[in-house]
Amino acid sequence: MKYFLYLLCLYVLSCSNNSENSQHVLNHTPFTHHSDPTQNESQSVHKPTHDVRQQIKTLAVGQTLDSLLLPYNLSIKQLWSIAQQLNPIFPAEKLKAGQRFTFYVDDTQLSRIEFSPMFAKEIHIVLNGENWQVSAHDTEINSEYVFASGRIQGSFFQSARAENVPVSVINQFLLLYSHQIDFQRDLRFGDEFSLIYHQQSLQSAPQQVNVGQLEFASLSANGREHKLYAYSNQQGVRNFYTYEGFQVGSFLLKTPLDGARLSSGFGLRKHPVLGYTRLHKGLDFGAPIGTPILAAGKGVIEKIGREGGFGLVVKIKHANGYQTLYAHLNGFASGIKKGSRVKQGQVIGYLGNTGLSQAKHLHYEIHKNGRAIDPLTFKGNSHSRLTAYELKKFTIKKQNVEQLAATGEKQKRMPYQSDLHQERLIAE
Repeated sequence: MKYFLYLLCLYVLSCSNNSENSQHVLNHTPFTHHSDPTQNESQSVHKPTHDVRQQIKTLAVGQTLDSLLLPYNLSIKQLWSIAQQLNPIFPAEKLKAGQRFTFYVDDTQLSRIEFSPMFAKEIHIVLNGENWQVSAHDTEINSEYVFASGRIQGSFFQSARAENVPVSVINQFLLLYSHQIDFQRDLRFGDEFSLIYHQQSLQSAPQQVNVGQLEFASLSANGREHKLYAYSNQQGVRNFYTYEGFQVGSFLLKTPLDGARLSSGFGLRKHPVLGYTRLHKGLDFGAPIGTPILAAGKGVIEKIGREGGFGLVVKIKHANGYQTLYAHLNGFASGIKKGSRVKQGQVIGYLGNTGLSQAKHLHYEIHKNGRAIDPLTFKGNSHSRLTAYELKKFTIKKQNVEQLAATGEKQKRMPYQSDLHQERLIAE
């Protein structure tokens, strides 16, 4: 009954508001009714009597699809039908501000709506006689591997962006190597990197891309090259492995942010504000205000808020008696609260200068059963190796990736090859 009254009110409003770009915003319960959305567009679809005009409309903050429909005088029955059909395909409450819609209008008669709520998927809402039909359509895509390489000229982030590496791929690379490389201490000017990642693009609009996962990464540091390969085992679990087949990973990250310099180490020091010597139980990293701070490992938020000289702080409880602390923050990431579960590499807050702090920085601590330990000497790497059976398959994958990298040096973009993932055995 409440929903019926709502639609009745919506219909009355639509009769009194025929402005094409109505600014009226409705806050209401999202569409929740279901019906069969499998009807297809047929030859009886509304045929225009004049030239059809296209109107591009963008969803504003707080606005909803039905508020965009107000100027077109749809009946309560029609609005209800659209709501029922749309919900199981893409619920209306998931539409976000900035979503673009194409309205097709014959004189004042709305005949069709098209929008793309996610990559490679379109939704059509089409007038068929007096009824509206909602249908979803997958768009054709191209899949390819992209190769990128460069030299360190400043921070890794800056150097990779200079080679047009997408930010999401850079973050994957940083998280991957944070298990074994200290990006503030180990990298040198001129060190080399290369990588391969998967990317999809729309055939109809190649500039619209969906960046996927890393397949291969290489980084020179400390005078040696570190190569890592993605591989999925028999159970379908995907991890990165060294050339020898050892799994890459660490229980906790040594540096939970990028682009920072180590400004103070672990040990006794004279406190810059209090003026006396005491144990500095963690590391200090200097970086710009607002730099994202990452969870060093998966765990549960144990504390979030203000704590004395630490200012704004986050504490995370990890397995096996470990805890990490992040202090002097400027603010917290959306959705982070006490009791929240976080993943390794998830943004939990932003670098600041709160509490007893002389300069903008992150103070980072690792504790084991209540005792502070030096993050730089923390040993938490995985030492598990693939079984002999898995190593055979991994070797095939590794050889294919090496060939791909050699090709990428010349042409940068290569067609997607499904055989990189086929479980073939080396001939005995």
